[in-house]
Amino acid sequence: MLIHIRRLSVGFMLIILLISFSIMGHSVIKLQAGLESLSSEVLSLANRTIENIPVPKPITEYLDFKVAVSADITITVYARERKDAKANVFMVHGAGGGAWAWEYYFAHMPESYNLYALSWRGHFDSSAIGDANATDYVTDQSAVLSFIQSRNNLPTHLIGHSYGGATSVLQASNTPEKIASLTLLAPVVPLDYTFTQRLVIPKIAPFFIELSNNIEGTYNSMFLAKSRMRRYHELYAGKSYSEEKPSLIADNGVSPKWQETLRKAYEDIANQGIPLSIIIARYDNVVVPHRQYNIAQRIGANIIELESGHYIPLDTLAQLSTTIVTDILEQQ
Repeated sequence: MLIHIRRLSVGFMLIILLISFSIMGHSVIKLQAGLESLSSEVLSLANRTIENIPVPKPITEYLDFKVAVSADITITVYARERKDAKANVFMVHGAGGGAWAWEYYFAHMPESYNLYALSWRGHFDSSAIGDANATDYVTDQSAVLSFIQSRNNLPTHLIGHSYGGATSVLQASNTPEKIASLTLLAPVVPLDYTFTQRLVIPKIAPFFIELSNNIEGTYNSMFLAKSRMRRYHELYAGKSYSEEKPSLIADNGVSPKWQETLRKAYEDIANQGIPLSIIIARYDNVVVPHRQYNIAQRIGANIIELESGHYIPLDTLAQLSTTIVTDILEQQ
């Protein structure tokens, strides 16, 4: 009898797991609906194009500062400054990235702008930590923003990529008076949960996230040009500091409460009248374009689409995106 009960219990648990996996799979498919597949022609063109684009000067060859956030946390900031600059541009990388993500921007943006790029705590050459979340990163950005504005009284334009797009939205929502404009490249946007997804995904997603959090493949498929992806993986993305922090992904990444916070921040920016542009990568396999379009249209953001992968700042059209961002800033 006891054995029979145990078998029933095991069978029941297996059914629950199968149902959960099925819901999770359906959820992922639903959230990824609209993802455009890459053709061999697109990939071939990307790899041919990248052969003719010079590699930029490393970010580490620029001026750098240390900004103390607390007694234990110090943020590294790289800068390109001129006394006759007309505005500041503050650049925020995404999860697993670092200031190095903006090397093309430092090389190609007009010298009429002061440029600043931070590395969040636990990333690149800022303080090493094992975990952090979006709130921590906004704290880092706030400290750096105050540092930048203490150096001059110029208007400051904020640019964010991927998860740095989400934290930049939160930043601008918190301190709208400090931000002249906001430009987002392939930004993280709120997830549109169904009722079932809202209940199930936060419970089981951390398990799958932990399985997939492998720095050996952090940037796999985020670039259209494989040679570009390999270069940055060897230089930066394959390092331990590029491993995504568990709390950012498991908590902020799937928490329904945090999704609502991010949604409200996007809406706040629109209501506060901060100029907002969203640059969408057609072949983005991280944040699917149709969800970016949906929120951009809902809040009236300026929308630009590029034939790029998720890593717009460094991928095939890095120089073109730099020109586009400059044009956006010139119109502010």
